Amino acid sequence: MSELNIRNWVYINDQEAVMNDEQQFSFKKEDTADQKLEQLYRSLGVAYPKFFKMDAQSKLGWASAEYLCEGGKVFATNAPEERALVLSNQKSSLDTDEQYQQSLNNQEEFLPSPSVFVYTLANIVAGEICIRHGIKGENNFLISERFDAEALVNYTRILFEEELCKQCLLGWVEAYRGRFKSILWLVEKGESTDDRLFTVKNLNQLYQKSEL
Repeated sequence: MSELNIRNWVYINDQEAVMNDEQQFSFKKEDTADQKLEQLYRSLGVAYPKFFKMDAQSKLGWASAEYLCEGGKVFATNAPEERALVLSNQKSSLDTDEQYQQSLNNQEEFLPSPSVFVYTLANIVAGEICIRHGIKGENNFLISERFDAEALVNYTRILFEEELCKQCLLGWVEAYRGRFKSILWLVEKGESTDDRLFTVKNLNQLYQKSEL
């Protein structure tokens, strides 16, 4: 199998959005997570009203993928079935789970919200990305105690070895209690420089860049 290379990578944390080592957007420290994510969305110049109905984690993943996929341009040569998505985080959908549980615990105003309940699964963010970018191949969400580059690399390599995809979007997406962080890579076959080879070492090095 020819080498797998990192075509694009992006990270978004509480301070900034960076793609391929170039800052795309910076946040004001005093703004809330909701304000930051909405500002990020508007900076993309995309009309996608459904964004405002999403939970924070889905907004984060959606915006990250929008940068990574260059508005979908990167998928121009491959069919939807040849595109894969593998995401991970530590807390699953706990941020939204807790919000929903609070509505259940409120005896005076007991009104569980279906619009919140729909996001009480970690893979909903994956679904939002798949809808936006027409990804109809492998779609999985892994839960781990920490960022696990080895698991992501091994899983993704199997997809390519089994010819289940020609491009794969993968990485970490998590929003919890007003904090958020994502780092995503777009991987495909092709020639690459050493720093863009799809390896555990390179993923860990790039992940470290995203740390606050």
